[in-house]
Amino acid sequence: MERVRLVRSAGQIVVAAVLAGALWSEGHPVAALALFLLFAAGFPAASWWLFERPRRETGSSALRRRLDADACTLAYHAALLGPAHPATLASHDDLARDHLLAGRPERAIAHYQVALTYAIHATGADHSEALRIRRGLADAHRAAGDLPEAIAHLRRACADAARRYGPEHRTTSCCRAHLAEMRATATGVPVRTGGHLR
Repeated sequence: MERVRLVRSAGQIVVAAVLAGALWSEGHPVAALALFLLFAAGFPAASWWLFERPRRETGSSALRRRLDADACTLAYHAALLGPAHPATLASHDDLARDHLLAGRPERAIAHYQVALTYAIHATGADHSEALRIRRGLADAHRAAGDLPEAIAHLRRACADAARRYGPEHRTTSCCRAHLAEMRATATGVPVRTGGHLR
């Protein structure tokens, strides 16, 4: 590609020199210089600006490419490693987050539900992978406008975390803080995060 560009540029300069030489020999030095600059520099610069310059990628095209890449990764992991493998579950999570960024919470919910089903089957409901996926599912329900369902998933995640790690563990505290934030969003009234959940 670089060689083609170099040959093309050399050809443009040769043509510009020949035409400018012809004008110069006819006694038009200003026109010769203008023609040489136009062919040797103006046209290549315009061509680069219009067709070859690096363009900043828009957010939507980058997200679309990321969605495609994550969908391929998910299909690859599911086929090679199986649907309950941690890498496959992480791919579901990545694709679900991409759908949330794209404003498609329904698709995110579908991916989270599939991942949660396999995570519970493979590791149990109180495993860190299942807890992470359930929190993502709650966020997807919140993005879809279904706050009661989001709160229900977070309550379940908090109960599972407390059973596995204890009520004072960092994972349980994070779940409770997330739940309190979700309840505050639903009611408009801040809720304390201390104490045990009912």
